[in-house]
Amino acid sequence: MGSQISVVRLSSHQHSALAECLFNLPRRGNNATMSDQPTDPELNKSDIPADGTTTNGVDEPTSVKRTVREELNTPAHQRIEEEFEEACARLSELDYELLGMTNMPSESDLEDARHYRSIWHSALMAVSALLILCILDYLPAWLGGITSALLFALAVGYFDGLIPIIPGGNRYVHLLRQRQRYHLRLRDYVRQLEGSYGYIHTLQPLQQLNPNLEKHYFNKLCSLSRKGLLAQQISSLENLRLYYQFLIEAGNANQIREQLKLKEQMEQEAQNMAPPEAEPVPTAENMAEPTDDSATSP
Repeated sequence: MGSQISVVRLSSHQHSALAECLFNLPRRGNNATMSDQPTDPELNKSDIPADGTTTNGVDEPTSVKRTVREELNTPAHQRIEEEFEEACARLSELDYELLGMTNMPSESDLEDARHYRSIWHSALMAVSALLILCILDYLPAWLGGITSALLFALAVGYFDGLIPIIPGGNRYVHLLRQRQRYHLRLRDYVRQLEGSYGYIHTLQPLQQLNPNLEKHYFNKLCSLSRKGLLAQQISSLENLRLYYQFLIEAGNANQIREQLKLKEQMEQEAQNMAPPEAEPVPTAENMAEPTDDSATSP
């Protein structure tokens, strides 16, 4: 039997701790949890000394930070860190043209097409009424010929694209179907991107570099992605737009992350290339100075 791969999911607190170790940033005060505070009800404020140490003489924030770092050094969390690196690298490979809905008909396009369709139907009814009156000899025959030509022009103008200047009467139906096909294509792409494990929740450590990612609607999407439910529940265009905005903000944070990594790499290379500090060479004056106090006495 094949080996089973265990899936490890992080909570929001663990994501913050992972981001602290990845970016070497201080933890924010609003992200502090109950693990940062004494949990023993018998430990009162009077039991905590003023220097910030507990009764056992260990600095509580330092011990908690050390414990978190030790937990993040386990193989499971190292694998999560590798998944985070892969998720950041995957940001540059996404189809942002599809996610941004650049080719999808907008609401204004649909409104204009609906308005022109109403005009086309009204013109068709008026020309048809004139033609019927001409056939019944209520109007002159020459007017019937003109109305027949207008009726033929309206029939040709119904099909969108036959007359480049004037939109067709079926343009609204055409745009509506195109919008529905684009919507289904975008939804399938996001579901494929998320999969059963989820994707955008692996980018949550980037919140330390971009506070815009901490908005409540982004946190809701990440929560569904962490549970593996986002692929089934994301369907509306509003949620798809929020998904696209999250990826844009995550891409901006990833650029800052790459700049920090490059800066750190350049500093490390500069330290490695720096010559070692030479020992001070004794000068003639230092060698001539007497070392015994008795030599200077009269």
